[in-house]
Amino acid sequence: MNKGIAYAIFERSGLRKLRVEKLKAWQVDDLCDRFNVTAV
Repeated sequence: MNKGIAYAIFERSGLRKLRVEKLKAWQVDDLCDRFNVTAV
């Protein structure tokens, strides 16, 4: 969105995620609308 700093973390970085949350359907819809993409 070019509004701040973005980070990319790759598996080989050695960092571990503390938790994972699956996106809810409305969150996917909102993101797709925001970025003008279609989820398939």
